[in-house]
Amino acid sequence: MPKAIRRIPAKYVTEQIGGGVVCPKCGCGNWKRTVPQLCSRCNVMEVPDPARTITRRIPGYVEVVCDCGETVACTGFTNTCDRCGRDYNWNGELLAPRNQWGEETGETEADILGP
Repeated sequence: MPKAIRRIPAKYVTEQIGGGVVCPKCGCGNWKRTVPQLCSRCNVMEVPDPARTITRRIPGYVEVVCDCGETVACTGFTNTCDRCGRDYNWNGELLAPRNQWGEETGETEADILGP
């Protein structure tokens, strides 16, 4: 049975975006320049792009110790141990072996994992 060793909580990060200049017609821009020029794509005068701040969420995750001793960071829907190949869900719970996946629905492993 895997043991959750660490739960990393979600965090929020505030970042500044924008600044520089942007073309109002095609949207291309340059964040390094602050003086507007003619756009090289569509020959329209660029306008200043105001700097603004946004807050984005960085999701949390769980780290578990696999039965083989490897630490697995459970950051996605299915997380595989690099050493032994066991699969864990996003919450660190051990999943059934892949040869049993889709048993109830008649799907094969190739159907589930895709190309």
